[in-house]
Amino acid sequence: MSDPRGSGVLEQGDGPGWVPLSEEQEAGIKRWVAEVDEAEQEETLEDLRRCREAREAWNCRLHMAWDPTTGQFYDAVQVLLEDGDVDEEDLPAHYTDPFYLAYGLDVVAVLATVPFKTKFWPGNPDDPKDQTAATRATDLVAWFRKQNDDARLRFLQAYYLYTDGRFLNLTSYRPDAQKFGTRREPIYVPKEIDLWPASGRCFRCGTSVQEGQQAPISSPACPSCGDPEGLEMGGVCEGCGAAFHGSCPGCGAPMPEESWRPAVRGEMPVPMGEVKIPGAGPVYEVYGALEARWPAAADRVEDCGWIDVQVEVERAQAIAAFKDKEDAIRRSSYPAATVLQEARYVREAVSASPYGLTERERRVTYRRRWIRPEMFYDMPDGELRRWLIETFEEGALFVFVNDVLVRARPENLLDRCQIATAYPGLGSARPAIGTPVLHLQYPHDEMFNLRMDGLRQALPAIIANPNVVNIDAMNAGRTRPGM
Repeated sequence: MSDPRGSGVLEQGDGPGWVPLSEEQEAGIKRWVAEVDEAEQEETLEDLRRCREAREAWNCRLHMAWDPTTGQFYDAVQVLLEDGDVDEEDLPAHYTDPFYLAYGLDVVAVLATVPFKTKFWPGNPDDPKDQTAATRATDLVAWFRKQNDDARLRFLQAYYLYTDGRFLNLTSYRPDAQKFGTRREPIYVPKEIDLWPASGRCFRCGTSVQEGQQAPISSPACPSCGDPEGLEMGGVCEGCGAAFHGSCPGCGAPMPEESWRPAVRGEMPVPMGEVKIPGAGPVYEVYGALEARWPAAADRVEDCGWIDVQVEVERAQAIAAFKDKEDAIRRSSYPAATVLQEARYVREAVSASPYGLTERERRVTYRRRWIRPEMFYDMPDGELRRWLIETFEEGALFVFVNDVLVRARPENLLDRCQIATAYPGLGSARPAIGTPVLHLQYPHDEMFNLRMDGLRQALPAIIANPNVVNIDAMNAGRTRPGM
């Protein structure tokens, strides 16, 4: 049961924190990640086989058989039908009694129906601040569950425990307009404006006057030189050249140049429109063993040097998230590593129509790889190793679309990832809850089909011998009740 959640799983390509990579750095990181995948190939392929068998059984496809020579599953009934030597009516009985699914639904109902109740209590019941904080924290849990479809997440966790035996929780804080809505924020641009308007103060009465508030000069006499007609032609005295900015509106006295302060201008951000900003909130994701991988020897998340998550999304969604990589994404192909190709095939096979798997060329593999900082010392390129250690002190997240490395940023694996297993034990390849049931499913179906074959072959080929019994006479005879 692959669970590609569309654009909801995609990181925002224009978000903060991304580190630009050169072509040489991209090539070196891709080679190094491919080498790590190759080292885990045998364990991963066996894990894929086990998980696909369980998920096919959940989908009631119990005719799947494993071919160890090719390393692939095939439909045993379909192979017999395609073989020209066997007619459909001569096929052996191929009935199934899918109690693996029935038991699984019971397990999922028990584990996922009732959510865990979370309630916060104040550290000091007498402190109003502690009481308010506890109430808000409890409300936040309810909001978180509502925003992330808590019922579906609980179902996926129980489903993966039953079929795969483990799951991975991913927690992030991500902008998403569809889930968290949008808000409008003004757009500010720098513009030159008057920070302080031109103004003056009357020397006679002390009245403050701004530009445009002064009265016209009422007397032609110049206060500076005493010329009775000095200001007759305007605000500048013809005798002494003194300049005046009108007269005071309070007392009517002319206001000389010295009483005025010029306007102060400068650049200030001013609103010039609005833009929609997507809301952000916690995003919770759950993945099974077909989608999430980590080292086979790791018992806990603290033991994981890396964690890898892969899902299939539409090519257009990946291009919309990483617009600067559009050309590379359109030219991209499936990852060259055998384990990655097989993982994609299995994820698509278990979610395909029971009538066959069709090519999904419009879909791409969206892959996120978290790496702990100590793993950088395994990088064979010394220069690139030093750059990784200096740039990603707490670890790194590398984002791939098919075989294209589209983004990288510093990120701590322990802050994002949590793993859970169905049973205690060592390593990551532990049995699932449904493993004992699956081991009974196939022998049960074999015995059931043997009994059905016996019943079919016990039916006589001849019901009546026409040389002994006159069938036409029997058909023409009268019949009465009880005869």
